[in-house]
Amino acid sequence: MRLLARGTWGSLARAAGEGRALAPFCIVGADAGQRMSTAVTTTGGSLAIPSQVTDEVGAGGRSSVSGITATVFGATGFLGRYIVNQLGRMGSRVIIPYRCQDTKFAHLQVMGDLGQIVRLPQFDIRSDAAVAHAIRKSNVVINLIGADVDTWKWKLEEVHTDIPARIARACAEAGHVDRLLHFSAAGAAPTATSRRLRTKFAGEVAVREIVPEATILRPGPVIGSEDRFSRRIAKMVRQWGPLFPLVDDGQRLVQPTFVKDVGEVTIKAMRDPAAIGRTYDLVGPETLSMLQMLDIICDALKEPRAHTPVPRELLSPTIGKFHSVLGSAAPVPYFNSWFAADMLAENDTDLVADPAHGTYEDLKHTPRSATSGLPLDHVKHYRLGGYAKGRLHKQSDTEQMSESAFGPMGSKLLKYPGLDTW
Repeated sequence: MRLLARGTWGSLARAAGEGRALAPFCIVGADAGQRMSTAVTTTGGSLAIPSQVTDEVGAGGRSSVSGITATVFGATGFLGRYIVNQLGRMGSRVIIPYRCQDTKFAHLQVMGDLGQIVRLPQFDIRSDAAVAHAIRKSNVVINLIGADVDTWKWKLEEVHTDIPARIARACAEAGHVDRLLHFSAAGAAPTATSRRLRTKFAGEVAVREIVPEATILRPGPVIGSEDRFSRRIAKMVRQWGPLFPLVDDGQRLVQPTFVKDVGEVTIKAMRDPAAIGRTYDLVGPETLSMLQMLDIICDALKEPRAHTPVPRELLSPTIGKFHSVLGSAAPVPYFNSWFAADMLAENDTDLVADPAHGTYEDLKHTPRSATSGLPLDHVKHYRLGGYAKGRLHKQSDTEQMSESAFGPMGSKLLKYPGLDTW
């Protein structure tokens, strides 16, 4: 295996300091992007990437050349947009295999300079040849593929174990991939109570056996505008109010992390030679119980703090069993996968950092709080009455006067100067 055997250590050393390059090969100069815009195409699902080789060029922005050609599997998911954006803004070429509709890829296309975001549509992750084809020009490979529960076509064992092993084998056989970054999850362990976390751990082991130099990143619950953690809680609080079912009274511990921190530290891990062969738990600075997390989101929503404690033993054989059977037998999405049997079983596992693993600080990154300010700003859009309202919102004197004059919509007129004086 030639992984990391090429003479790129000089570039890696520069990357650890002020330099921007990971390796001085595999990418065409972005200063020639306009000339190449028609050369970088996708035709019938095949990838056409110019084969010129160039060193880093430019000041480090999106029109520069970073020396990185990265294939990002799972880029159309939640984390993908933040990592692709980080790669694109530094002048990297990013190859994105995907199987969804083109409309779900469109937001990624503008994250790099002209010709730098390369589409690979109709991708079959079950094909060894397709995976090898997707990485054939890359010196960096990032795997973000994951799932919360079984679906009728994809089982957790295949998604979290077989697919990472297939990607790792392709990297090892290619011989030109310098860095492989694999995303797992905080709490993954062979003895975890949920299949999701057990299969995540099995995927880590499989990747490490094939590519010992791989860097494994294990984020905690990730919070951001498109997440499935805080948004799901916010929706349930609004829909169910005091009947919000808090499993086991919310004693489970979590360390939520802000999605922008994950995106930024991924680039640092990719560039840092000390990260080769290491595992990092990417968790935020606060350790909270699920009850505390619920209270924080209720405060952001301006909703009363209220919930209904529900024993997991009551949910697992009823709603949990129903979800598991439905998800495995038919292409019907869960209305809430938190009540799938495996997700209920996961409540026995705390999603916190393992002391044996590295952290943000080891990658010279200070994580931000994920429970206040910008990370939770998106939750405010679920408030009753709109972003500026909420069930517990107290009107100012100006708002009360405006509503007296113009009716219930009067306070909204304050956004338009002069309308409240008609």
